[in-house]
Amino acid sequence: MKYFVTAEEMKQCDKYTIETIGIPSLVLMERAALAVLSEWKNRKINISAPLIVCGVGNNGGDGAALARLLFCMGSDVTLVIVGNLEKATKEFLTNLKIAENLGIKWYSDIPHKEYTIVADAIFGVGLSRAVEGEFLAKIKQMNQISAPHCAIDLPSGVHADTGQIMGGAFLADFTVTFAFYKVGMAFYPARSYCGEVMVKDVGIMAHDLTTEHLGGLGAEREDIKRLLPKRRPDSNKGTYGKLLLVMGSKNMAGAAVMAARAAYASGCGYVRILTAEENRSILQQQVPEAVLSTYSKKHSGKELKVIVKEAMEGVTAVGIGSGLSTGKQAEQLLEIVLKTVKVPLLLDADALNLLAKWNFLGERNPEGIPIVMTPHLGELSRLSGETISKIKQDPAAFAKWFSKEHQITLVQKEATTIVAAPGKRMYVNLTGNPGMSTAGSGDVLAGLLSGFLAQRMEAWEAGVLAVCLHGMAGDLAAEKKSEISMTALDLADQLSKAVLLCMES
Repeated sequence: MKYFVTAEEMKQCDKYTIETIGIPSLVLMERAALAVLSEWKNRKINISAPLIVCGVGNNGGDGAALARLLFCMGSDVTLVIVGNLEKATKEFLTNLKIAENLGIKWYSDIPHKEYTIVADAIFGVGLSRAVEGEFLAKIKQMNQISAPHCAIDLPSGVHADTGQIMGGAFLADFTVTFAFYKVGMAFYPARSYCGEVMVKDVGIMAHDLTTEHLGGLGAEREDIKRLLPKRRPDSNKGTYGKLLLVMGSKNMAGAAVMAARAAYASGCGYVRILTAEENRSILQQQVPEAVLSTYSKKHSGKELKVIVKEAMEGVTAVGIGSGLSTGKQAEQLLEIVLKTVKVPLLLDADALNLLAKWNFLGERNPEGIPIVMTPHLGELSRLSGETISKIKQDPAAFAKWFSKEHQITLVQKEATTIVAAPGKRMYVNLTGNPGMSTAGSGDVLAGLLSGFLAQRMEAWEAGVLAVCLHGMAGDLAAEKKSEISMTALDLADQLSKAVLLCMES
């Protein structure tokens, strides 16, 4: 796993490295400058006329060290300092003095000339208030320069924890960050300002990155390979779980089709679909592997309860909600499931809308059944009573609060999906693409995640695995069909390839 750290965690790592390990701050700055220069060389950046704009903190110290390295290589460096030198850190002043001793002239304003690259080293991760005055003016001026834009550690004006833009921000083509991703980099609008992010090891040591309270984790292929359920030679279909999907109302058979296909792609051994009678022929054609239980529009009360209980017999997980509708019969189905379920439960789509309607979240889960919820922001807004804009102000903090408050595993679906659970570090997903914003994409995720739950995976790990593979499948579908033309079925069809890529890593 790769770490996403908050600004406070990053400061603690810096402090630990400098004060406990004993690596001087100036050494870390030199390594940071060398790392940026190395990335420029890898990208074949023209370094003949670089512009480096520095603040007076340690991020500016990185920039001043970079200016000196470039100057010694023969570059026509333009070094601009913004901020009050009386408030500068001693490390910045040391690097600035070395630059001056070499004959590097620095400016308070950006000279009007041609530049081959623009580097931003004004604020880094320490920004806590809105950018304004001369800082904002310089950033706007930098953004107008026609040359590659590189942010050093974090684009100035981006909040390191929330990803919000603090009045204005440097618009980078790529960002060279140090040691770890910063949490805010994962979320929009920050992701648009960071461009491609390159994480460089400069010797900063991890310190106390194990608690649930701060930061997050991101999965890599080897992590997914480790999480994938293992197959045994002495097994049968029951070994790999029995799943019940309560999905698909009349004219909504597609939701059940996509969820069931995804569940089988997870490795689940047996899938039963409880759905409206009208969906029978479609499901038998589209998912012949699945077993069907059906109800008609006439079923209600005790009859419906018997149908649900029979369908739940022997299952190891239940997923409910995709394409279910929010009518009276759907209400009864959900109520019966909630009152009788004894195995891990996934709640998606219309199940969540019904819960919001009932204010069910005010109740508790006395038996401690693992519950996973997979809302998009509109559904989460209805569940929580908060506005979407409020949630988006700090999506990471909201996800952690909501999961802890309601003692559930939350899969908060957005451009950057989060998996949060009590006692776990937040998972931040970076796989996927805008082509996945299509009808049925969430049904695929619900089926995939339910399939992993049925295989007796712990809920948070099942969420991480499903979300990452779902995004990978989306990327594969986009490669094959394009982001514009791909559909949810294309996504479902690529799940097996995504699994295979992780197994081969």
